[in-house]
Amino acid sequence: MRSVVLAASLRLVVALICAALASPGCTRTPKGQLFSPDKAAILDEPGREVWQRPDDVVARLGLGPGAVVADIGAGTGYFAGRLSRAVGPGGKVFAVEVQAAFAEMLKKKAAAEGLANVQVVLGTPKDPSLPAKVDLAIFVNVYHELGDPLSMLVAVRKSLKPQGRVVIIDWRPDPDVPGPPPEERVRDDTVIAEALGARLVLVQAQEFLERQYFLVFAAEDELEAEPASTKAPQTGRADTPHPPESPAPGGWV
Repeated sequence: MRSVVLAASLRLVVALICAALASPGCTRTPKGQLFSPDKAAILDEPGREVWQRPDDVVARLGLGPGAVVADIGAGTGYFAGRLSRAVGPGGKVFAVEVQAAFAEMLKKKAAAEGLANVQVVLGTPKDPSLPAKVDLAIFVNVYHELGDPLSMLVAVRKSLKPQGRVVIIDWRPDPDVPGPPPEERVRDDTVIAEALGARLVLVQAQEFLERQYFLVFAAEDELEAEPASTKAPQTGRADTPHPPESPAPGGWV
């Protein structure tokens, strides 16, 4: 019962934030502008490791051997290889792309690096078309490109295993933070509101990335089924401090 109240309270908080801000982002029209495969080299540029901290990101996902992960908008496979090693030979990584050119790049990378547990999936803008349930779905620098985020999130939620999680990492709205043009970015409170529309509830926000927010969601009905001792969800706005991050990697799967 407590989790039901918490989920309802979070819906009210987000609604009040949107009303107070009168922010276009809370009722935005997604642009659906996809990153061009012609610029693929940017995704793997050496300097990215400094600010993206990919090994720290994967460590905080708490993945164990045998986990099943969906890397949605996998691009060139920047995270796919790291996720492959994290879940081990008994696990699975669905590297999802909606652009055929990126899907081909992913296939070549998986073959060249011997990533036998990586399966490339050609999805659609509304559905990742996952062939199996997953423990974790992760979007890195992809959410702001979604043309229909509600449909995508609903499809992802339906593909989660029990206790599954969705992680969204995307650009902070601060124009002084390097990244895409400010008008293409999506505020973290907007992401939280849109996720609630898909019945995904924020359960954690981490603050270790300098250019991006890191949000963790769980299915609302999953939280409703949890005992009363469940920890309250955490939330935060893009222009105010987030709650403290967890002292240790999540261990969600």
